Amino acid sequence: MLTPSVRYEFYMSGCHAYYHLGDDSVNFHTCDEGTISVNGINANNMFSLAKQALCGHQPVFAELSTGKKQLDEAKEMVTALNNFIDNSYNPEQAKDD
Repeated sequence: MLTPSVRYEFYMSGCHAYYHLGDDSVNFHTCDEGTISVNGINANNMFSLAKQALCGHQPVFAELSTGKKQLDEAKEMVTALNNFIDNSYNPEQAKDD
């Protein structure tokens, strides 16, 4: 017998989303509506989520504004990814997770 699936949907206008490494959670917060926290999302899952948002079939760029804030954040992400690659990649130790 198949296990029943459950789907929850919430609408939070103007929410701020962040990842918390301490409890492996993705959190969505607004001052007016409170917080929704999804636990059990490890760093590898979060990294895949970010990759999907930027490189998936329908990346966020089609709807992303191009203001100074977004462009500064994009540059910050590029720097962080380059630092991760430069500091982590060793072809002799590379392994698939």
